[in-house]
Amino acid sequence: MKKVFLDCIYKKNLGDDLLIKTVCDRYKTTSFVFPSYFSDLNKINISNLKIININEYIYRMFRKISFKFNKINLIDKMIIRKCDYVVTVGGSMFIEYSQSAKDYKFTWYKNLNKPYFILGVNIGPIYTQKYLTNLKNDVFQGAQDVCVRDKKSYNMVKDLKNVRCGADMIFSYDVSKFKNNNTKLKKVIISVINCERKKNQMKAANPQQYEELILQLISFFKGKGYEVELMSFCKEEGDEETINQIISQSNQKDINYYFYDENIDQAIAELNTANVIVGTRFHANVLGLLLDKTIIPVIYNDKTRNLLDDIKFKGKYIDLEHIDKFDVKTLSAKDLTYKCDVSKQVKEAQKHFNILDKYLERK
Repeated sequence: MKKVFLDCIYKKNLGDDLLIKTVCDRYKTTSFVFPSYFSDLNKINISNLKIININEYIYRMFRKISFKFNKINLIDKMIIRKCDYVVTVGGSMFIEYSQSAKDYKFTWYKNLNKPYFILGVNIGPIYTQKYLTNLKNDVFQGAQDVCVRDKKSYNMVKDLKNVRCGADMIFSYDVSKFKNNNTKLKKVIISVINCERKKNQMKAANPQQYEELILQLISFFKGKGYEVELMSFCKEEGDEETINQIISQSNQKDINYYFYDENIDQAIAELNTANVIVGTRFHANVLGLLLDKTIIPVIYNDKTRNLLDDIKFKGKYIDLEHIDKFDVKTLSAKDLTYKCDVSKQVKEAQKHFNILDKYLERK
């Protein structure tokens, strides 16, 4: 049995958990492993995935020391030594957090001594040409394969022969068992984020304005006779905290909420109960499109904007950079029933696996 070190984001976030599950489910005869400092591990219940519990203080200490000496941290190194390959799977994996800071991930990839693959990622936000140059030279160039999830990212690195582009990996997820079941005629689910926790991914972050926007949307949909539900994708990133804050401020009654707790199928089934999804979370929009829902994306950084450009989205969206220009009253009956065909993206999402399929057995 092949063994793979899975380089991923594990914060008990529905979108990231779906990416992990998509890869693990595709290669059932492969053993996947990664370290985590969460204490209650593997509730996502993937049989061929092992999450190794590491003390958070110790893990961060090893990482800090290894970065100082330009090495991979010892814990990752010990696990990777027993693996055949390293597979990076995620979305916003390559963000330039500071224009002056060195990036630990560049050091990490430069010191890998195993073949590695980078799938499903986007590039950015970035601020300097130096970051992009280092990303290409120290990370992408050494990979067996790189497949990014949007055309803007691809255009930054398309001169590299090992780089390809496919639609977001979650478009390949089979949602057929959820479709047309328990959909309510007038229900909106609003996926919420905590702006304070997302500052590193946002060009403009104003928590008060954002929460006021959600309150206006709640009032608007309630006025139209909709059942309203606020949805958290990730407790760790403050979604639940923001939802509780919004509900406490609202003068509307009967606002429902759903907090994701690593039951992926249950969360997708819950999204399917709505006919409109207002998606701040990137993958709330992807799942909404897959489930053939009307989506109203709330853009907090370029990754959602790039998605909408790639699928030629013609519906209504809200841009948090220009939140003052949005008037909830402009949402028309047409906006609340607009659908976007993503059958092309469903096929294109398979591209992420074209090369990895040659290395790992698929069953």
